[in-house]
This record gives sequence, C-alpha cells and structure tokens, in this order.
Amino acid sequence: MRKHGWTVMFVPHTGGKRKSVLLTRQRFHLLVVISVFCTVVLLRLAYGYWQGQRSLADLKAEKDLTAEMQQQVTAQQATIQSLNSQIQGLNEQMNDLGQLEKRVRSLAGLSKASADAESGKVASGGRGGPDGSANSSAVAMLSLHQPYESSASISNLSGRMEICQTRLAELADLLETKYERMRSTPCIRPATDDETWLSSSFGWRKNPFSGERQFHKGVDMAGPLGSHVVATGKGRVVSAKRDVELGWLLELDHGFGMRTRYGHGEKLLVKVGDLVERGQTIALLGNTGRSTGPHIHYEVLVNGKAQNPIKYFLD
Repeated sequence: MRKHGWTVMFVPHTGGKRKSVLLTRQRFHLLVVISVFCTVVLLRLAYGYWQGQRSLADLKAEKDLTAEMQQQVTAQQATIQSLNSQIQGLNEQMNDLGQLEKRVRSLAGLSKASADAESGKVASGGRGGPDGSANSSAVAMLSLHQPYESSASISNLSGRMEICQTRLAELADLLETKYERMRSTPCIRPATDDETWLSSSFGWRKNPFSGERQFHKGVDMAGPLGSHVVATGKGRVVSAKRDVELGWLLELDHGFGMRTRYGHGEKLLVKVGDLVERGQTIALLGNTGRSTGPHIHYEVLVNGKAQNPIKYFLD
C-alpha cells in the first residue's frame, strides 16, 4: 500500500551523502500541533514578561510618588513645627506685654480691669459675633493648607507686637523716671514736729547779727533743741561737715539737678554716701554755727540756684 506524504531531502553543500525523510500526513499534523503549541507557549511567556515589566514600572512609579508625597508631608510637618514655634514665641511676647502692662499700670496708678472681667464674668446686654469653633477651624485650616499666608500673618503680627512692646517699654521708662523724680523732689517741711514753726522766710531780710540787708537763701524753722530733722525727698548724702556759718551741715543730692541743705544741726545721723528716703530722720535740730537760737536752716537748690523752699511744701 502506497503511503501519502512528502519526502524531504537534505543535500550537504560539501558533496556528502544525501539524506531523505518521509513526512507523512500524520507526522505533518503532529508537527503542526507541536509548532502551534510551542508558539502559544512562547506567546504566553512573552506576554507574562511584558506584564512583569509593566508591573515593575508601575511599582517604581508608585514608589517614586510615595517618596515625593513623603517629602511633601515632611516639609509640611516642618512648616507646621516652625509655625508652632513662632506661635510659642508670640505667646511669650504676649506674656511679656502682659507683664509690661502690669508694670505700667502700677507705675501710673491706673486701675486694673473690673473684678467681674478678671473673674470671667460678663454683664448682661447685647451679644454676637462669629462662632468660636468655626473660627478655630478656619485658623487650623489656614495653618495646614495655607502655610505661606499663615506665615505672613504671623510675621505681621510679630512686627506689630514688637512695636507695641517697644512703645510700652519706653512708656514704662518714662513713668519710672517721673516716679523717681516725684520720690526725689523735696516737697515736705524739714522739721515736722508739732513744736516747730517757720521763723524766717526766703529772700531779703535784715541780718540778725549785723542788721544789714542780706539775701536769705533758704528758710529757718525754729523749735525745741533735738527736734527731728527729716529728708524732704529721696536722695544721697554728698556732704556732712562742720561749717563756720551753718554749724553742722548736711547736703543731699536728689538727682535731676536738685539739692537740699540742712544747717545748724545739733547732731548728724547720716554720713556721706548714705541713701535716704523722704521723711527719714537725718539730723537733730540744733544751735550750732552762727545762730540766735535752736532752728534748722533749710535750702533748696535747682541746678545750683537757690529756690524758695516754701513753694515746694505740700504739707
């Protein structure tokens, strides 16, 4: 029986022996099936490789996006931390302003806010305004989503607070200077005992010894021997000595160009360099030097020029 099929011959180029292979229909069909199967397998492998490469590319892109998002989150956290630090600094400045306010109020003698306001109580009456929680949310959103606007607002607020703080400090220094001037200004009588009295005024008078007309640079206050002589303002003792004319003599420097002198003392109770307060006893009324009787000679000098002490007496 003759078989149907094909004969495939292999002829070498070198002139060797030829070979032939009988390819029957069964073998051909088998070869076709094997070829199709191998093609399918190769295509499947190629598709799997392509899918793998695509997945790797997607994974790399996702990884890069995650890293970028992480950097953004880190930068956002750093911005929020910086804003928190600035807010903390502003809170400290607000505390300093509060302390300055107390200092200024104390120096100026200003009354504080009402007790109800300090205790959190409010009076009855019309009320209104935005809801607090909504405002807080808006601030939070501004800090988280608009760091640039928030930073600019904080910078502006910080600048305004610094200006306010500077002005308050200048005001406090001014009030301190005025307060110190008030404490130092000689404004009471040098002899405050009930038995003392004004015995000679400031200005032209007859010299009690020569009878000649002479300018009296101070006032005299007479009284019992040993009566208290007090400082008429806060000051420092710059001279404590025995004078031919004024006997035991004290001189106080009150600052601001003001000085006072106390003469004819029986005994000096302070020494050079001592800081004395207004009303402090500094000597005992006496009769030393050229004197007609127990009294205190008192002078007020401003920038070296004698002033009428009576104009400074507030009592």
